[in-house]
Amino acid sequence: MWRTIGVLSLVLSGASLARADDPTADAWRIDGDHAIVDGVLVLGGKRTTRAYLKPGVQRGFDICFEYRLEGKASAELGWDLRREGKVIPGVGLRVLPPCADWDEAFAQEYFDWNHWQRMIKHPAGSNGVFGDVESVWLEVPAGSKLYLRNTRLQNSGIAVWPWIVGIVMSVGVSALGAWRWKRNTKRGSNA
Repeated sequence: MWRTIGVLSLVLSGASLARADDPTADAWRIDGDHAIVDGVLVLGGKRTTRAYLKPGVQRGFDICFEYRLEGKASAELGWDLRREGKVIPGVGLRVLPPCADWDEAFAQEYFDWNHWQRMIKHPAGSNGVFGDVESVWLEVPAGSKLYLRNTRLQNSGIAVWPWIVGIVMSVGVSALGAWRWKRNTKRGSNA
């Protein structure tokens, strides 16, 4: 189920969760310069600005948004991890280049069978994830402005089937190994 995290609404099952007079209250935690102009969230200005997506992300999340970026430097998309009860600050990826027209960007977590691990796909490629994603954020360098609209989040939850397949395969290989050992042991005692 998609949750729209636009500037004017945060929708879940058709129920508005954001207040119309303070549209960013439930959608973002913003450290730095920001404003709402004509229904568009504007991040950045004189100092570096970081905006954390407040609705929690789960395994298998998918975030899509439209953006424009004024300035010379690219904006960053990043995420923080949680391992052993501690938040591990993430590294931002400069995947949002300056553009005058509206462009689309995304971050999507998925299980990669080739690498046998969880990955986050983004406009510049994919990166491995070695812990639970605590938060997803955008960072705008000082002197630039990032305009956001039509931000959507879909939490598909934990994909259990890769783990079930792995467990079934492990049990199957163990059972096969035990059967072969028992068979070879019987052959050895009969000789």
